[in-house]
Amino acid sequence: MRALPLLLITACASVGGVQTAETVGKGNLQIGVEPGIQLAGGRPGLQIYPHLDAAVRFGVTDALDVGLRAGWSFLEAQAKWLLTERDHSKVMVSVAPTVGGVVLTNTAELGGILSASTPLLIGIPVGAHQLVLGPRSQHFVFISAGGQPVYLLTAGGSIGFALRFSDTLTLLPELAAVWPIYGGLPVTLRDGQNADFLYGTQGTGLFQFKLGFLLDRRTGLSKTR
Repeated sequence: MRALPLLLITACASVGGVQTAETVGKGNLQIGVEPGIQLAGGRPGLQIYPHLDAAVRFGVTDALDVGLRAGWSFLEAQAKWLLTERDHSKVMVSVAPTVGGVVLTNTAELGGILSASTPLLIGIPVGAHQLVLGPRSQHFVFISAGGQPVYLLTAGGSIGFALRFSDTLTLLPELAAVWPIYGGLPVTLRDGQNADFLYGTQGTGLFQFKLGFLLDRRTGLSKTR
């Protein structure tokens, strides 16, 4: 199918955090289900496709989470360091780096994609809920099957609103986007299509909407939120 390789390489990574600014707390576990859509713009025109991920995060300490995300974002390792006090009644700031990638076997020139991002998550309390702002830089490395790797730098951010229904359930709708600002070259697929959505500065960016369902399991080891 002509669309399959194109979908694989354009849906290479999530461009949003789909999480709140605070950590889950020492010994606690969070599971996230993230259905949504992505829009990619470039020379072939606007493409819209579904995007579904699942994530799991564990609190190593009250200030440090580690986790994994898998799905349309392929496999992604996550971490989150809380830089402020862990108190939901105050503004919280954390840094949440990610790194992930995939190896592709059904394209003529593209052998794999690596992605790394360094979002800053800013959580602003709104009553029992939280407005989450996430400026980010995101880096892509496209590994050619027979040539040199290609680097692309993008920048953008996300805005989400965490609706807390209980201590264990949070609903988080989020809008996110990144734009290419440096590097990148078009990649030609076996069927002759040119897939330069995000592979060069001529692309118009990658846009995403996700609806995150965050389920928390609390052990009582963490401090009060």
